[in-house]
Amino acid sequence: MYHATVAAAALHQVLLRTTTKALDDNVVAQNVASGLFCVLFVALGVCNRPALLAATMLGYLVSDSASVTTTGYAVHHAVTAMLLLVSLHGEGAYDDLTVVLGGYGEASTVLLCVADTFKQRPRLQKAYPRANRAARYAFALAFFVLRVGYWSYWILPFTGPRAVRLGLYALLGLQYYWGAQILRKVAR
Repeated sequence: MYHATVAAAALHQVLLRTTTKALDDNVVAQNVASGLFCVLFVALGVCNRPALLAATMLGYLVSDSASVTTTGYAVHHAVTAMLLLVSLHGEGAYDDLTVVLGGYGEASTVLLCVADTFKQRPRLQKAYPRANRAARYAFALAFFVLRVGYWSYWILPFTGPRAVRLGLYALLGLQYYWGAQILRKVAR
């Protein structure tokens, strides 16, 4: 799986460079590249390929680490990487969690990439106000259904090793924190 990790990191960098050249916009290029990778993660989850999903996500996290700008984002990346490494060496013990958290959970991130593009480009908000609003609400709904609801359903009853539980709880705590921020923004 080492090769899949390296290939994913290289592919992410190629996508970033190619998209940045084509669009002449680093921010939108980052959102497009991240969105495409999240589609890949969802597809690997749906196809029930947990080891390939974990290796690919790990490569993406390594490649994306340069874009980490907040403490919450850094903690998210670090905890996710730790859990992916545990999954890769868990001999199948964590496959269901990998598919649920890393596969299905990333569907909301695809919508986040669209909403972020609008957020970071006010001219798009003005030109397409309905699409902007729809993207924001669709992301918020998907985030709460998947990242708060569905993840809680899987993480809270988990009884595996203590270090894995702590990592999962830290990840879920971030989802609750971000969920509260999303509620405040959507309520405006």
